Amino acid sequence: MRAAAGFTLLEAVVALTILGFVLLGAFTWVGNDLSALGKVRDLALEESAVQQAVAELEQVDLSAQPTGMLDWRGFRIGWRAELLAPVRQGRTATGAPGLYDIALYAVELDVASGARVLGRQQLRMVQHVLAHRPEDAP
Repeated sequence: MRAAAGFTLLEAVVALTILGFVLLGAFTWVGNDLSALGKVRDLALEESAVQQAVAELEQVDLSAQPTGMLDWRGFRIGWRAELLAPVRQGRTATGAPGLYDIALYAVELDVASGARVLGRQQLRMVQHVLAHRPEDAP
């Protein structure tokens, strides 16, 4: 007697079961990668928003405006600044009084998208404020 050529039903079921497990693992792996990629994209956008906020804060007089809010590409960035040390008069390289007063601030940035707070950054900023005009210098 000759053996029949081809697959039996049991062999086909076992092959499909193995294929199903392999595909399920592959789909889970791809899904996790896509989720991680989305999180990395969100973190990169948040970092860009924080960098933009710091650039904007460099233009703000924190003594006059210690709190505020700005919008950037759908992000809402709020800040609170607190003076850490008394304002000091700046000095030139030779030690003479300078034109600027120098202040050190602790700044807390809140980055939000919609109603969800994405992150909170704490940093220190030095501000130079023109205190004397050059023609007034000795």
